[in-house]
Amino acid sequence: MYNEGIPASDFDEPLRVPPSSIVTNTERTFAIRVRDGDAEHVDVAGEAVQSRVEVSGPLPAGNEIVRRAGNETREGANLAAQRAAREAISRRW
Repeated sequence: MYNEGIPASDFDEPLRVPPSSIVTNTERTFAIRVRDGDAEHVDVAGEAVQSRVEVSGPLPAGNEIVRRAGNETREGANLAAQRAAREAISRRW
């Protein structure tokens, strides 16, 4: 997984995001917001609309969310460090 952030303001109202930005597990459905370089899980509700998911939740315009989110990105994880580690690994191969 490569944590590439996208500004929430890149989408028209209501907020529409790529399906890969939404994580659904047995406990909750959430997006990962980038706050000061760290991951913050934000509960959302979503509905598929064409190739996007229309979400509602506390994600105001201007927030940055992770484009390819996953359960393995923990709350509070330093996303810049994860990105740097993945880029270093990909350069070695």
